[in-house]
This record gives sequence, structure tokens and C-alpha cells, in this order.
Amino acid sequence: MITIRTRNTGFQAIVKLPYGGGRLTKVFPKKTPARQWAKIMEGRALVLQQQAMEEGDPHRTITKAMVCPELYAIAPSVTDDVDGMTLGEFCQDHYPRWRRLKGTDRCTTRTAQIEWWKDQLGRDTLLSDISKGDIATALADYGDGLAETGPNRGKRRSAQSVDRLKAAISSLLTAAVEWGHLKGNVAQGVPKFAKGQSMGIGKQLGRAERKALLDAAGRSRWERMYLLVMLALVTGGRRGELLKLRWEYVSLDALTVTFCEGTTKNGKARTVGISDEVAAELCRYQSRTGLVFPSPRCPDKPFAFRNHWEQCLLDSEIACRFHDLRHTAASILVNSGMAIHAAKDILGHSSIAVTERYLHKDDGVNDQMRSIMSAAVA
Repeated sequence: MITIRTRNTGFQAIVKLPYGGGRLTKVFPKKTPARQWAKIMEGRALVLQQQAMEEGDPHRTITKAMVCPELYAIAPSVTDDVDGMTLGEFCQDHYPRWRRLKGTDRCTTRTAQIEWWKDQLGRDTLLSDISKGDIATALADYGDGLAETGPNRGKRRSAQSVDRLKAAISSLLTAAVEWGHLKGNVAQGVPKFAKGQSMGIGKQLGRAERKALLDAAGRSRWERMYLLVMLALVTGGRRGELLKLRWEYVSLDALTVTFCEGTTKNGKARTVGISDEVAAELCRYQSRTGLVFPSPRCPDKPFAFRNHWEQCLLDSEIACRFHDLRHTAASILVNSGMAIHAAKDILGHSSIAVTERYLHKDDGVNDQMRSIMSAAVA
């Protein structure tokens, strides 16, 4: 069976082999060559299966190395002493070639991630000596540290960053397994750092906190800080969606804003209603075209508001992320009685399960339950 999936670096072709043979995978920059490669691999598998039937073994397992030896067979330079391969040697001589064959060598961050692992585990460490505990300890230490670059500089690293590092070492060990250097991938036994603690756990701002944050935004040196915070709280828009919002998609008559296809996380456009207060604030800066939050020096690029946001947090004495404004909007929508399906569409989630992560238990739920259920014993 052939499956073509869209990935950040291109299109991943997947061919499922019969009788537990596993899956063949390879990434291509375009969809057509991905489909062509998958059909060739499927054809090879069918030929091998037909040969097995002719030899009286119809349930023979067709392995990945049998179908695609150029990708899954042991590398030509591998010696019989597979246990003697070190991490540094494999990274230098074999892993780059495996990535090229897989079509995953376009991921520029992977090289830096592998360098980090070589420093943590030791370049001279044998692949067979790398344990699950070594990987888990390194990831835990990394997660406890502070980010050195990016928008979260100086803050604790996110769970997603830790999981990306885990994916890097897991990819390397998978290559070692497929090319005969290891019997198994110990990284697959390490639980995801983000499990149970990533996007599902966030902060909902109370009424007093929202007022304090809006007051601080109104005093910001950047005059549109107040508008940005209002829009985030009312629409539940993501940071990138709000910064890429254009005046062409703001309707003050209909009281709506539209986040276009190229700006949303799931690639689908959605239209969201706005309040009269937000519309009045938008009128102050209304324009026919261009970004709603442009950079003064380069109007075609969004304004970098990070420093102004951090100052708002200091002035309001509130500790939260900008994404928590979206979290707060979702909670307000559902706890006010709106159906979760409607909230899902407004927030642009792909499933109800994602929307449920944003929900918080309302303090008045228990009181409401008591008054309703008291009739059951009356």
C-alpha cells in the first residue's frame, strides 16, 4: 500500500510491505517523484512476493533490505566488527549518506543537533554502549536549562525543543540499525518530554489580570500594543496570525477579521468576529492595504514587539506567555456556554481533542452541579 504525506521538507513516500515486512520511507522535494519511487518499490515487493509463492512459501516476510538494498542494506564500508563503530565515526562516514538516501538532508538544524549529541555522549563512545539512561539524562539536563537563543532566550527550554533533540538521536540510531551497526534503537524507549505537560498546560488570565495587562499595554511606548493584546484576547489568534493580518481582510462593517490560508497553522483560512471595542481601536489606524502591525522601517514586515510585550508584563506584574492570551480566549468561549465545536472552528483547531487542551475548569461548575443534581435526591 502506498501513502504520500506532506512534510516540512517535502513529500514522504511510504510503502507498506506485506506480512510484517515494515515500511519503506523516503522524502522527496516534489510529489511526483515521491509517487514514482513508491510505485517502483511496490512493484519490487510484488515480484519478490510472487517468487516466494512459486517457491512454496507464500507467507515469506519481504524485508526492506530485500526490496530496497540501496537504502536499507548494510553500507558497503561496514566491517564484520559492527560493535566497534563509534558515534563519531558513524556520524562522519555513514549518517550523512543515510540522510541523503532518505531525502532528509534538507533539514539544516539536524547537523547542529547531532553535534550536540556527540558532545553529550562522547565522540569515541561505541554505538552499542549508548543506553536509554544516557539519552534520558541528557534530555532532562537540557530541559532544565535556559534557552540561549531565539524568542525564549533566558527562559526555560520548551518541551518541544527537547523532543526535537530526541528525534535527532532517534534518527541516527535508526540509521545504525538499518545499516547493521545496532540491533535496536534504545532512543525509542525514552518517553516524550512533552507528554502530559506541553500545550495542554497553560495559563488562563483572570478578569483582574486581563484588565491589568490591557492597562499596561495602553501605556506602552508602541502605540499599537493595546490593539494587539485586545485582538489576541477577542479572536484567540496566534501570534503569527495576528502579526500577518492585513487591512484587506479587516471588515469594520461586518465586525470580522480573516486570517488567510498562508498565515494559519493548519493552512486553512478562517473568519473571526470582533467586538465593537476592537473595531473602534482598529479605526484609529485604519488603512486600505498593508499589515495591521507593520514595522516602521520595513512596512512589508511585521513589527518586532517582544521588548514592548516584556515591558507590559513587568508593568502589570503578570507572568504569562503571549500564547496564553489565546488560551484565555478559548477558555472564555467555552466556559461562557459556546459549543466546543464552534470554539474549535473559531480557534482553527484540527480536532476537538486539541481544543479540549485549552479548557479550564470553571470555579462555578461545582456550585452549578450541586444546584442541578440536588433535584435527583429531592
